[in-house]
Amino acid sequence: DLILKAILRGTTAPLPKRPERPPRIDPLIQARYDALHQWRKERAHERGVESDIILSKESMWAMARQPPADTAELPDVPALGPWRREKYGAELVRVANAVTLEDVAQQAQSTADQAADDQAVLSGADSKMTDTTLAHNMADIQADDAP
Repeated sequence: DLILKAILRGTTAPLPKRPERPPRIDPLIQARYDALHQWRKERAHERGVESDIILSKESMWAMARQPPADTAELPDVPALGPWRREKYGAELVRVANAVTLEDVAQQAQSTADQAADDQAVLSGADSKMTDTTLAHNMADIQADDAP
């Protein structure tokens, strides 16, 4: 009885609201962040430490959104203390500014080409799989019909 009432309530209740999607990240900002992330990962591996010891996500996002023009702007980057500015400053400026709109466009085209290639391969695999499945099914039917 309780279960049926719960089911009935569920069929008449208003649909829940969809959660709001976070705004899309600008592809150039994402590409800068990815470049900084890769740089951080490499430095952490070299030093044998966790990557967040090298640079925080907060710092990476700040530099991805507003890349410093030179090392003089690094004090404006949150969570980037004097030691990190001294040790990694020039590299961070170089990495944050190395990504261009052309790089992002080329990456997007490459991703689209790869997706098209993957789809073509999958389509071919589907037809081969169907042919193979059909052949196996026919063999099974013939085996069942055999005396």
